[in-house]
Amino acid sequence: MKGYNIIISTNEKIDSIIRHNPKWLQDVKVVVVDEVHLIDSLKRGPIIELLIAKLRKKIENPQILCLSATIKNVKELAEWINGTYISSNWRPVELREGVFYDYKIYWSNGTKNVRKIKGEKYTDLCLDTLKEKGQVLVFLNTRKNAENTAEKVKNAISNTLTEEEKKELKKTARRIISEGEQTKLSKKLANLIMSGVAYHHAGLRHIHRAIVEEAFRSNFLKVICATPTLAAGVNLPARRVIIGQIHRFSKGKGSQPISVMEYKQMCLPYDTLILTEEGEIEIGEIVEKRTPKKVVSLDLETGKVTLSKILSFFERKTNFLVKLFLTTGLNLELTPNHPLLAVKNGRYGWLLAKRIRRGDVVFTLDKGLMRKIKVKKVKRINLDSPITVFNLKTEKETFFAERIVLHNCGRAGRPKYDEIGEAVLIANTEERKEKYLKKYVNSKPEKIKSKLVDSPALRAQILSLITSNLAFTPEDMRDIFKLTFYYSQTKEKKKIERKIKETLDFLLLNGFIKKTGDLLHATKLGKRVSLLYLDPLTAIILLKGMEKLEKKKVTPLSLLTLICLTPDMETLSYRKAFYHEMNNLLKEREEELPLEVYYTSTYYLLDQDWLQAIWTANMLEKWINEENEDTLNFKYGVGPGDIRRVNESADWLLYSMQELAKTFKHENYIPLIEELRQRIKYGVKKELIELTTIKGIGRVRARVLYNKGYKRLEDLSKASINELAKLPAIGEALAKSIKEQLNEE
Repeated sequence: MKGYNIIISTNEKIDSIIRHNPKWLQDVKVVVVDEVHLIDSLKRGPIIELLIAKLRKKIENPQILCLSATIKNVKELAEWINGTYISSNWRPVELREGVFYDYKIYWSNGTKNVRKIKGEKYTDLCLDTLKEKGQVLVFLNTRKNAENTAEKVKNAISNTLTEEEKKELKKTARRIISEGEQTKLSKKLANLIMSGVAYHHAGLRHIHRAIVEEAFRSNFLKVICATPTLAAGVNLPARRVIIGQIHRFSKGKGSQPISVMEYKQMCLPYDTLILTEEGEIEIGEIVEKRTPKKVVSLDLETGKVTLSKILSFFERKTNFLVKLFLTTGLNLELTPNHPLLAVKNGRYGWLLAKRIRRGDVVFTLDKGLMRKIKVKKVKRINLDSPITVFNLKTEKETFFAERIVLHNCGRAGRPKYDEIGEAVLIANTEERKEKYLKKYVNSKPEKIKSKLVDSPALRAQILSLITSNLAFTPEDMRDIFKLTFYYSQTKEKKKIERKIKETLDFLLLNGFIKKTGDLLHATKLGKRVSLLYLDPLTAIILLKGMEKLEKKKVTPLSLLTLICLTPDMETLSYRKAFYHEMNNLLKEREEELPLEVYYTSTYYLLDQDWLQAIWTANMLEKWINEENEDTLNFKYGVGPGDIRRVNESADWLLYSMQELAKTFKHENYIPLIEELRQRIKYGVKKELIELTTIKGIGRVRARVLYNKGYKRLEDLSKASINELAKLPAIGEALAKSIKEQLNEE
């Protein structure tokens, strides 16, 4: 297994592998660091920095390739890794940036008038793009603003839709309603979608966000109003991106203007053969049957041919096709704006089919090897009537159609549809217009700065250096830190040494490491905590909490409060409107709460943080007691997406508590923790746990079954398919599935 490539994008996972199996490093030769500008992040930055430092320390002469779309101080970064930098201004679609003010868009090199139709800026900016067959993403700073803006523009957008688009959007709306517990949020979203508009934020279910994204890529959905969550993690290009507000709320800092870096950040006929893991299959069959296959793909980062999961499927209508005839005899039909991997005038990149000419070169796969093939002839086909064409969204963003490399369906500028993408900021005054032009449109991104010594993640990272046998002495530790971007950027040797000493003292004092002479060793506790990927401070609180709770009445709320008091738990904002209810909770259930655990020699929660911890625990308790999602949204300000995110963190921390309980003689907690994890996963009371083991039975259906007398799997096994099918929310298909699953058992 010599010559491994590591692609570091979810850096925590790679670091976890190193912690579990440090010997794995000996096979590493090439390190590819994607999104390296995240070094500037307080949460992720230290992980990336120290991960690269670990690899540089352990691997002899590693090849390090750092990738980013937006870095100003790239030379400084290259010097850190003893490398050279290569910059490119190439984009698959030209980007034009500007500021909208007084119904004009001010570009860096001219202006454009926007027609005043409805007299509402977002609506008219969207209509201006839609008249040119474009799509729009509108970024707002809060969920409420995203939802309200979508409501503002929906009527005007609805009037631009074709009958075919309305038909497809109704199907999409029905999918939204059918997925998960029906809430006001999902009903509102479904209603908007039928108008060609949607909102997108972290409060939505993951499946709902995915459905919105798929409808947008299919070009049926015309406008998405979103929070920055969409910009951060989804490849979803649009003809025009509107940045409605430049301020973001930052915990602990309040409202802050976005950085320049944040601001800067495709179809085939039915019978086209797609190369899959099982051979060549028609794309129409793959899409219509929603075949969950893997397609053969080209990894653009490594140049290797690999398998890639299909993430989503879609189709649309077209009146035109382009047919390519290659010198090898291969032919390919595709829509005019579909990009192919090509070489033109000596330049590699994605080239739209309609731009390809005779003599151009495209990439194809021949007997497992990549080849460059010349185009013999290009023919434009005008169809007598529209036909349905298909596309896929895949992990690697490429697939082979008729063995030629194509871009799959992937912000400003859609490679399949647009030659120009637009990013537009909105200004309300002349002064702001000039400010935005200067600061954002005509400026380069800020320099990235190391956040290493200021991050709480440093405790876990320093412990991992010892548990992974990468550092045995304080001197070893200092040597590794000299390989960080922080040291390269600041040369603040004394500050680094002071931070290392403080952290090592903390780890020694609390029993995570021990010292034999000058050598540092991880203790049983240190090794367990590092492998669990916990902040050592979280482990202290969990262990101390379990000890304190031995003398109290232990309930689910006790354990939920305990995990919410840890620094690894992201808590909800406490809502002062419920002060009296919160006060009563503290009085009535004080015996269940591990209140004294947050007073330690190394950790002290402010009252606000402490209240937020109990507030979050209270929400989780309501969830496992089957409170409906609309009520949780009203009281705690959480949507289904938030609930899932909090639940996942809670499950991880409860699992960690369970492992610590096994290791450090708190076995009496294990049954309650295991039960609590199941209840959190499904949001149910204890009596429904058994029913939720059936696939397709969630909290709502489990309660329906229980209330109708089907309280155990044994009861379901005695029921007929017909009896179950008549129950609310069950139906014939699920009834058959239930019986099949029970028969398998």
